Amino acid sequence: MSASSSPGDPDTADPVIVVLTPDTATLAESRERAVAERAAKRLAISTRKHQQAKDRQAFGVTLMKIKNYEGAATCFADACSLWHSNPVCHCDLATAYLHLGRFADAEISASTALALDPKLVEARYARGMARKGRELCHDAIIDFETVLKLDPENDAARGALRELRAGTPDGQTEAVADAAGDVDPAALPLIDADKLEVDSGSDTSDAQHTANDVPCLFYNHQGCARGSACAFSHAPDTKSVRDRLGKNVCLYHLLGLCKFDTKCIYSHERAFLDPTRGWWNDEAKVAEMVARVEAQRAEAKEKRERRQAQQADPEAKRGKGRGKGKKGKGRRKAEKEQAAFAAQEGQQRMLAAELEHRMALLASMGMPMGMAMVPPQEMMARQMQELEERMSATNLAFTDYAPPQRTDAVLAPATAPENGDDAGLPY
Repeated sequence: MSASSSPGDPDTADPVIVVLTPDTATLAESRERAVAERAAKRLAISTRKHQQAKDRQAFGVTLMKIKNYEGAATCFADACSLWHSNPVCHCDLATAYLHLGRFADAEISASTALALDPKLVEARYARGMARKGRELCHDAIIDFETVLKLDPENDAARGALRELRAGTPDGQTEAVADAAGDVDPAALPLIDADKLEVDSGSDTSDAQHTANDVPCLFYNHQGCARGSACAFSHAPDTKSVRDRLGKNVCLYHLLGLCKFDTKCIYSHERAFLDPTRGWWNDEAKVAEMVARVEAQRAEAKEKRERRQAQQADPEAKRGKGRGKGKKGKGRRKAEKEQAAFAAQEGQQRMLAAELEHRMALLASMGMPMGMAMVPPQEMMARQMQELEERMSATNLAFTDYAPPQRTDAVLAPATAPENGDDAGLPY
């Protein structure tokens, strides 16, 4: 309030902030417009990347014709990364790997192609050749028999099958492959086909922004203003489903198991989920997934209770505290001191036993037991004194004593004694 204004006048110095909340119709219209814009953007990105994949694939085919298999494999791998859901790119990559002798990689690429198109004969034949190179004869025979069911005029598959059957002990193998569903036991699932769909949003920049792999709460709710500079992840993960706005919807919310409600880092809005992939609307599938999740939670709870019981048990606590921390270091120090004290006690017991043994030995030799307890220095001094007394009694000072000197006769060879005397001896 200014000095010239009266108490009844409004204060015009303070700013007035007006918050406009859009109505429901306007908000829904803006979101629908955002969905359409995002779909157009994704379509443009997908078209551009598909064209790049076709160019790389064509260049790889050219390199295959001149037998540059290493370069061709690189081109086909680039095409697969640009166009994930194209089975032909994966099949061409498997063929290049076969020429390079990389049979394990060829089998994986061919299986990826079959996961996308189970009736692709070239991919089935390539996987059969890869399994043949890996000496998986039974699995290779299944693939070649399936190839002949799809293409009876395939002479290459017939020749490879004849060669494998000739080397098989029983001479024949029953084909159990289903060309439509690819459910033969040798065709193990190597990838999730849903992750390879173009409509999954994997071609957008947001879907590739993983950062620290922790989901961004703002991106999945109101929107993240940091974009590619955000320290958190905008990409889809295994705990969410990508919607048409690019947000990650909580998987547990779709199953009715999320306990975080509005505090969840994922979105809880179902309106913009892709209706063509609406497994969450199928009660049977939802019930199956809920049962699986509940079983995993029960198993985790059982492990947690078992761990808590072990921690509460005093016998189980003995192994606790051996890691880092003051308590762990204190326990390790106490254990070392206790081990050193036990070792010292053992040595003392051994010395006592040895001393008793020596005293018993001296007693058996007639030596007074009191002498056994005399220290070695005192005992040596007594012996030296006794020796000096004996030498003084014979008028020979101890300091005058010298050991006999060796003469040259010692070094001279001994001569035979003459006339029975000892003339030839050194002394």
